[in-house]
Amino acid sequence: MLKKYFIFIFIFASFLFVSNRASAAFLLDTGGANTCTSKDINATATKIISEAELSGFIDVCVVTSSNPPFNILEQGFVGGSLNASFSTTTSISTNVGTTPISMPYTFQKASIKGNETIKYTVADNSNPALTDTANINAYVALVPIALSNNKSLAANGTLGVGESITFTCTNSTELYYDPVVGQTNTPVVSDYTGASTYTLVYTITPEHGTHTIECDNIGGDDTRQTFTFNAASNKLDINTTDYSPTSVSTPIQFTWSSNGTNCSFYNYDKSIKFGDASGSAGAGFSYNLGSPNYPSGANTYGYYIKCYDTANPRSDINTANTLLASSTETLNSTTTTVAWYPVTATFFDSNKLDITNTGYSPTEALSPVNFTWSSNGTNCSLYNYDKSVKFGNATGSAGAGFSYNLGSPNYPSGANTYGYYIKCYDTTKPNTNINTLNVGLSSSTENISGVNTVVAWYPVSTTFTCPTGYDPDTGNNNSCVLHVDPINPPICAFTDSTNTYISCSCQTGALTSLTVQSTDGSSQAITPPSSPFAWNNLQYRYQISCDNTSYLLQSLPRTYTHFLSFNVSAGYVKPGGEIDMNWVVQDPTSTCKIVGVDLKTGQEIFNSKSGNYGAVNTSITVSKSSSATKNFTDGSLKNLMGKALTVNNPSRFTASCDNNSSYMPGYYQLVRDVYTTTSQDR
Repeated sequence: MLKKYFIFIFIFASFLFVSNRASAAFLLDTGGANTCTSKDINATATKIISEAELSGFIDVCVVTSSNPPFNILEQGFVGGSLNASFSTTTSISTNVGTTPISMPYTFQKASIKGNETIKYTVADNSNPALTDTANINAYVALVPIALSNNKSLAANGTLGVGESITFTCTNSTELYYDPVVGQTNTPVVSDYTGASTYTLVYTITPEHGTHTIECDNIGGDDTRQTFTFNAASNKLDINTTDYSPTSVSTPIQFTWSSNGTNCSFYNYDKSIKFGDASGSAGAGFSYNLGSPNYPSGANTYGYYIKCYDTANPRSDINTANTLLASSTETLNSTTTTVAWYPVTATFFDSNKLDITNTGYSPTEALSPVNFTWSSNGTNCSLYNYDKSVKFGNATGSAGAGFSYNLGSPNYPSGANTYGYYIKCYDTTKPNTNINTLNVGLSSSTENISGVNTVVAWYPVSTTFTCPTGYDPDTGNNNSCVLHVDPINPPICAFTDSTNTYISCSCQTGALTSLTVQSTDGSSQAITPPSSPFAWNNLQYRYQISCDNTSYLLQSLPRTYTHFLSFNVSAGYVKPGGEIDMNWVVQDPTSTCKIVGVDLKTGQEIFNSKSGNYGAVNTSITVSKSSSATKNFTDGSLKNLMGKALTVNNPSRFTASCDNNSSYMPGYYQLVRDVYTTTSQDR
């Protein structure tokens, strides 16, 4: 396929006849009257869009004076270096004379934007020493992607309500809609063979909100195009509800946001309308619940907010807001869609410190647990069963409620009942007594920031079961142990040399589901389950189903080196010779560097962080902006600086990083030595 995009420039050469018994001249076909007149072709690939464009066939010919067979060895050279993985031998049986033969070629992805040579060598089977060679010399270029739309919509512009838009990507193999950074995404339109001439078209009527279109081809970051835009909303919505104060027997100010024009406030079953709200769609709405309707006792109360839009009476509600419900009413003789939103509010006796509405989820062991509660205190925290260990401070407030996420290694480890304590106090009212009507509540007095403060304690009893794929170990306090088929358990392994992506498979049965669980409480369903997924250090478990059997496997640890690879172009050079250095760094930081030292004198001859090596330092310490490999960087000294490094004496080059993150902290290094020798020594 590539051949049609080549601009061929021929360099003519004479035939080579090795002997009278058997001779072979192996030449590239020029397409002229004499089809065996050139042994070298220089070409520029002017259109490389997909991997399919990197392969093809070219006519070669063999001029012989004896009977075949002959062997043709095909070898690829990337940047002047032999690519050992690209070497094939083809046996041919041709007649004596001139015979054209169709030979395959494949340029490598690594050669994109660089020079590459493919060498063909013909050898006589009867006398392998009789050989001749011919070459394809090519510069493999890229074609940039063009991304346009039929609305002349500018980047970050806003699409009208309910409008459709068509995006067109030219010279593209993949088009993504709202891709998620750091995850494996599936294109909505693709073309890897040129069937659509690499022109991808996608039409969408987007939901309201911000959206992104991404177009890719084999060029990766060099050609990738993205486009971000907004879609206006005509869907009626109510959100961002709040209330204050949280004290009983006082007027309560309820506030919320809505794109409606009219709002009002109702009781728990919508049977009583308290009144119309003030405000607007732009500024937000509010309603002051006064006497005699404000809460009279410490408790949790339910209310409803009602909104509608007189300008768009038949608007749908935002179904993405799962709490929102709708009804239809006749308002001012017009059939109008009305949105209803429930509000739950907890109030306290301002003179009595309280803790109520405790809850927790999930109820499975071996995973982070989120504890929630209500309190009129200002500061809360979570403790263990006897108050001897403080797990941490809670987030939230008296109005919004409090929560604490109990993560590893403190989350429950077995099928058991566990006890915890919630602690709260009020810094604004340190002498507030606890609510004695709450029978579970107890109190103590502590000196907090130099002030004697009443502290409320509330016990929380929790019961957990072992998750699917685990069994309670009755001999070890019902701790959850992995249930694994001892013969054929599922297997998960890294798929690439940089340990970036993981793939799982079943030894027995079909892989029907795969979910990756993380210590922050999140989970990611892999669809399809056989797809590779990106590794990160928050992962702690893989939930796998093989047919009707479920397993839980511990997450894979990743070998940590920072410098995944660090190489010099030669281990021996003449004094005054030149070397190149290349590297791949994972999770690059400002601590990463390459330092070269003269082994004879101990003097520093190279330092990526000093002198004129700013480009090298930047390449080592800054991540590439790629959704697939955002935590990696790579580079070459020669490519960055435009020249190699001169070595006069034996030298040692050390590539190192200090890892200060929570995952496998420490100092990591790779060392490469270069020795000098004379021509006689060689």
